[in-house]
Amino acid sequence: MRIFSGADYAAAGQIDLGEDADNIRVDSAANQILVGLSLFMTFFIMEPVWAKIDVNALQPYMAKEISSEQALIEASKPIRAFMLKQARAKDVELFAGLANVSPKTADDLPTDRCGNKRSIRDRKHRARVVPKSRRLACRQ
Repeated sequence: MRIFSGADYAAAGQIDLGEDADNIRVDSAANQILVGLSLFMTFFIMEPVWAKIDVNALQPYMAKEISSEQALIEASKPIRAFMLKQARAKDVELFAGLANVSPKTADDLPTDRCGNKRSIRDRKHRARVVPKSRRLACRQ
């Protein structure tokens, strides 16, 4: 909340408050309104993407026409295209460099955060548990 002096407005000729000119209170919009507006705008902007995902991935998967892995691949295509349209090329190059990947085209960019195309199932099987004694040694 920010309190303004009525003299500021009167001097600019914007408002004549009379005797109450010393106590003007200006509030910003409530957080709930801002969150609601942002969710509405997100749905409005992303609706064509969700529609493509529904037609190309979700409905075929629910009809048992494609596997879950194929559905994820098909669902990621519209999201990828949307996100690449929103990102600047130099920003994509920056993050590709930080991830130590050198894609030649946008299709070569890794989808997962590890920078490889292994499935989640493969990563879980390859995960190894570090013994507690070794974890403590690593901290020293």
